[in-house]
Amino acid sequence: MGGVADYTAQIASNLALAGDEVHVWAPQPCRGEDTFSVHPLPDHFGPYSLALLTKEINKLPLQRRLLVQYVPQSFGWRGANLPFCMWLANRCRTDHVWTMFHEVCIAEDSSAPLKYKLLRDAQVLMARTAATNSERVFVTIPAWSDTLSKIVSRPVLAEELPVPSNLPLSVEPHEVLTLRKKLGITEGKPAYGYFGTCPEYVRKILTPVLQELLTRNACATAVLIGPGCLDITKMLTCNSPELVSRIIAPGTLPDYKAALHIAASDLMLYPFPDGISGRRTSFLASLALGKPIIGSSGHLTEPFWAKSQSVVLVDPFTMGAMVSAAEELVLQRDRQAELMTKARTFYKEKFAVELTISALRR
Repeated sequence: MGGVADYTAQIASNLALAGDEVHVWAPQPCRGEDTFSVHPLPDHFGPYSLALLTKEINKLPLQRRLLVQYVPQSFGWRGANLPFCMWLANRCRTDHVWTMFHEVCIAEDSSAPLKYKLLRDAQVLMARTAATNSERVFVTIPAWSDTLSKIVSRPVLAEELPVPSNLPLSVEPHEVLTLRKKLGITEGKPAYGYFGTCPEYVRKILTPVLQELLTRNACATAVLIGPGCLDITKMLTCNSPELVSRIIAPGTLPDYKAALHIAASDLMLYPFPDGISGRRTSFLASLALGKPIIGSSGHLTEPFWAKSQSVVLVDPFTMGAMVSAAEELVLQRDRQAELMTKARTFYKEKFAVELTISALRR
């Protein structure tokens, strides 16, 4: 599935429960649901898919709302599917087209090779076409509004739409205690957690941080949840084979088990190069569960994180900053309890799925 796919399924299900008739079109394989209709596409929004979309959408009653979950790379064509955006522009003649920008385009880089620059130019044109032909424009973070305004050459009235956690919001306390015992996590043996796909840009920062934390405390363990975390395990144990018994990396887990492993950790680490933000569903999963979090502050980090005091913010490119913050926080029980309360409260106020559904049904 993935973050945006999980988000789409959650929003579709909640819209259906609120009384809307919901249809989802996505490339195969896609997960079937009881609350809404799923229509698999034959390719990644290529000619056959666009023809099928046109045929099936035209069968539905008028006053249709097309809510596009926009990530340029997800539309195939190596991230340059301009025909899809042109098709979308044509649909605005008969339908209410709404576009949710999870991402806008790849970043500008004057030193990048020509191939990269051409891809960016294509994605800029795609985003401009989608945004100018959408009745409503939504963004996951404020930075995307600024990006769209530059691309369209005029202010874009984008609405910030909360992205809820993609995991259960609570777990049974006795199950957490049982799991901690099973994993060997006890008082005085801190467990540092991470949840997510762990792409290379995260591994480059997280690996040396964990290496330092586990080396400096022989009782510490790492709980790494997600498919890419197996690569971190290999990197850590390659350099320090003695750490193998203190790294817990179950890989991909069912939603509830993933939430249990997050809850079993003492604190969570999220070193994103561009910073934590409201578009990071893996981070928001830990926030919703009320875990003490140390996250990086980058150029995409919204100002409200510092104001909320619900997470500890550090420089993503200073390894010592995250290591020191983690070692200090794991010893401060009162501070952990304060962060847990603020995390749960802030999540409910800012990111609860009910807020998203309310905005979409206005």
